[in-house]
Amino acid sequence: MSFWAREELLHLVLTPNSKRRYELMKQKSDDNSLILELFNKTEYIKIEPLESAMQGLIRYKITLQVNPPSLQHVFNRWENYVYLALNAYEYPFIRTTGNTNDEWLYLGPFRDRFALVDALDTVCKILRLPRCETGDWPCQKLEDGSCAGWCRSLDEANAQEEYSLEKLDALLKESFLKPSDGVLEMLIYEKDKYFNDLEFAKADLLSDEIEIQAKYRDWLQFLYVARQLSWETDYIQVLNGRLVKVKAKDREYNFLPDNTIYRDNERLALNLADVDEARILYDYWMSQHKGKEDV
Repeated sequence: MSFWAREELLHLVLTPNSKRRYELMKQKSDDNSLILELFNKTEYIKIEPLESAMQGLIRYKITLQVNPPSLQHVFNRWENYVYLALNAYEYPFIRTTGNTNDEWLYLGPFRDRFALVDALDTVCKILRLPRCETGDWPCQKLEDGSCAGWCRSLDEANAQEEYSLEKLDALLKESFLKPSDGVLEMLIYEKDKYFNDLEFAKADLLSDEIEIQAKYRDWLQFLYVARQLSWETDYIQVLNGRLVKVKAKDREYNFLPDNTIYRDNERLALNLADVDEARILYDYWMSQHKGKEDV
């Protein structure tokens, strides 16, 4: 989808749903003067459907290079993306954030913050991990049994060996950094159990949680691969999760590689602006190697 003023390209959008993106931008124009300026200048909009996300990415990057839009900066599609931050030694232990500035352990970004929160809530409920919602601790969750009260170990006088911060650190990494299906398998088992006992309403309640956990595990597997994903064909070259070369219509286009220097605590983190491109490349690679040896 592209915004035009006569022959001037104002803004270019790569999206699987043009109508939804347009409506979102229109809503934001009420509070964002830059987006409002874009709409005021726009005389017409072109929508160009393509057969695949990979084709869209190639066309998008070539267009940005050949005909840079004058108002491309007005809308950041990633402004609501969030990272998952973990730190077993600092309250509140688990949080979502829009940056990776602190010394916490970071994963992401995740494009759907609400789905991420739902995934966290499910895992923490099952494993009694901390999901702190207030600044006071210990809180009601310790009393009702939904949390083991890990926060008490922040106070050496009340620390309990069974719920040490070292154990919490291992549990957080096991629960959120490893693309295993332990929690997912547990939910599926419980759903099947309810179904076999003819408790269909309870079984249905678990369906959404199963879907959310499956999506989280899929995204985690993507994060493990994204920054190392590299391959080359006669027409394209991908280097470290970025499209760096395309040959199209007897012309070669070269794009900047990812030269980000990531810290050790960002080992499963990508730049906000790069995650959509990396996901398209990952999905394309997986589709080309379906049924073959794992990446």
